Formats: sequence, structure tokens, C-alpha cells
Amino acid sequence: IWEVVGGVGKGGIVVREGKDLKSAELPERLSTGALVKQLALDNGRLNFERCTGSGPRQGWVSLKLKEADLLVKFTKPLPKPPVLVCFYSGGCTSSQGRRMLAPFVSKAKEAGFVDIVIMDHIEEEDFQNLKDWDDYVDRMVAKLELEAGPLQERYYFLAAHSHGCVPAWGLARRLAYRCLKLYPIGRRPPNGALVDDVWDIDRSTKLADLDNDFVLQRMLEAWPNPDLQQVQDTNPMCDPILKILKVVRRQYSSHVYPAGSQDAPGICSVDPQVEAPILAIAAEFEAPRGETPEKMKGWEAFTKRSCEVVTLDGLAHMEIIK
Repeated sequence: IWEVVGGVGKGGIVVREGKDLKSAELPERLSTGALVKQLALDNGRLNFERCTGSGPRQGWVSLKLKEADLLVKFTKPLPKPPVLVCFYSGGCTSSQGRRMLAPFVSKAKEAGFVDIVIMDHIEEEDFQNLKDWDDYVDRMVAKLELEAGPLQERYYFLAAHSHGCVPAWGLARRLAYRCLKLYPIGRRPPNGALVDDVWDIDRSTKLADLDNDFVLQRMLEAWPNPDLQQVQDTNPMCDPILKILKVVRRQYSSHVYPAGSQDAPGICSVDPQVEAPILAIAAEFEAPRGETPEKMKGWEAFTKRSCEVVTLDGLAHMEIIK
């Protein structure tokens, strides 16, 4: 077994179809940190089968580039299986988010995931009194280590729906090559002008100045929700709607998680690309103000690896996570 130690900051190391250095280069790189099984070794060229990490399942790589090691013999105990980290939608409390994700988590367990961690939004337990974005990411790392062990002992898949996608991206950046893949579902990239499109404001903190009727109307125009639409015209607003709006204001108006054209770029200014490949999943029936497939294409600029944007036909924003 060999471990890839080269390719840091480049998305991994080059893989070729054959032993010859002039053979065709494969489109994906073999990720830094990946473990591979030796199939053949010939004059510094390794024919491998990938065991962990991301990249081609098989191919040929060089053990060294000039004098620098690209792969080294792996002598430690084999790592534990990867962890699935899930993020639920905005407007949900911790308990509501877990109920929303229950079908998804059930399918993940059927697929073989054993360790699954669900991350919460700001002001939920473990994420209260945050100072800024970096503090939020620090708390996510602490929660992940508490539930899944030291970061350096595990690899991770990150899947997030809607408002959970940007925190997932922030965590993926921190995990570096230990994040094997990032799956943003139904949310434009971190620098997207979300609150501009939805509420005609350019900073998240300005949401606090808007009245409840406008916040609700625009929210449902952007992210239609059949359950809420049935009661949105009650006057005065019913208690369930008021409780949801309280959560929405808490999550979308905080300086900790900026989502406007004038504040969101601040968390993307330094090395916004993750080491992992991205599979961005869009719904066919997104509203114009919402997370359209066209907006989802912006994720291509947020990875050093490959990015694929897939549209699921016949589904709307709130259906896609199911």
C-alpha cells in the first residue's frame, strides 16, 4: 500500500494510462492523501488500484518528481471508513433539520456509511455566540472531531442542502485533501448574491430591517414550500409562520454567515477553492429568484478538481433533498 503525499495545492498528482511517461494523461488527478494498492512497479513507475481518496480507479504514476516524493510506503494501520457530514436547509431548527434529512441518512446507511455527522446552523446548540465566519468553521471542526475522532484519522464526504451548502464549503476548505467530495444541493456558490435576489438587500444584516410580510413573500417566491404557502395569507400571521420567520431571521441576517453581494465576497477572498471534486445538484423547477441550475454552475470556480453540475428533472427546491 502506498500513500500519495505529492500534489498538495494542485488537486493531487498526474495519472497516465500506461507506464510510458508519454502515454495519455487521465483527466482526473489522484488526490493527495489517497491510499493505493500496488499492482506493478517498474523503474519508479507504479501501476496502482485506488483504495481511498478520489481520482482514477487505476493507472500509472511516478513515485518521485525530481527528488521529491509523490508517493511513500504506507506503514500505519489502514484508516477507518469515510465519514458522511450532512447539512440541512435554512429555516429549520436542529430537530426539524434532522427530520428533513432522515430519508437521506437512511439511504446513506443502506449505501454503507457507518459514521454520519449532522451539522447545525448558527445559534443552534454548539453554534451559539459565534464571533465570525472563522469561528463558525472552528466550531464545525470541533464538533466533527468530537463525533468522529481526530481529523487526520478520517476522510469525509460532505453533502448539504440549500442554506447548508456554504458552511459545507467552509468545512471542506478546512479539511483540505481529507474531503473526498463536496455535494452542494440546491444552493448557488458562496459568492452568490443570495439576499440581493431574494430580498433586494446587499448585506445579510439588512434583513433585520424588513417586515415579516415582505420576508415571507419573497422567501416563498425564491424557495416555494407548499406547506407554508397554504397558510401564508392568514391574518394575523399564524404561530407556526412566526416561529419559522424567527429562525429565518436568525440564520439569514447574521454577520457570521454573509450572503449578499457586499458581504459574501469577504469569506471567499483568500483561496476559495476546495481540494475535493464537486458534484453540484440542481432542481429543474427552481424559481427565478432561487437556486437555478444556471446559478449552480458558479461552483465550478470553487474547486481545484473537477466540477459537475447535474439537474434533477421534475423536482422543485424542497423536493430535491428527499
